[in-house]
Amino acid sequence: MFSVFANFRIDTLPRLKALKISFKSFNDARIKNWIINIRGKYKHETKNFLIKNSKSKIKIFHLESNKGWMHDSKELSKYLQSEIVFFWVEDHICLKNKKDYLFECVKEMKKFSVDQMLYSFWHKGNYLKGLNGIKKKDTGKLVFYELNEQ
Repeated sequence: MFSVFANFRIDTLPRLKALKISFKSFNDARIKNWIINIRGKYKHETKNFLIKNSKSKIKIFHLESNKGWMHDSKELSKYLQSEIVFFWVEDHICLKNKKDYLFECVKEMKKFSVDQMLYSFWHKGNYLKGLNGIKKKDTGKLVFYELNEQ
């Protein structure tokens, strides 16, 4: 269905705990593959947790080059196996209590050729202010904007 990509630093026990809660909020066998780069003090504990609990293929790396996060992320991206990629932020939680909801959203993304879904970092609605005046479409699961329409 989609690939999960993450490149994060797990350097405290509270961050590791948050990652576990986040992971459990969306982990599902319908995920095509996971590409995860883990840095920080708890990278091995994190790796063990993810391998033990992932319901689909997972590749874990410990890259931390001098060229930086973006360079390392680009190197990892070649392992993605899906046209839709979920960029996982380790302490963000899928709050919808219906587990299939995320996968239903992905189906609609494909159906309507939506190429980006913002699932976090709403900044109290400020992010959407830049979209004022652009016609939105609402499917009941997704609200999206056609930015290429003329």
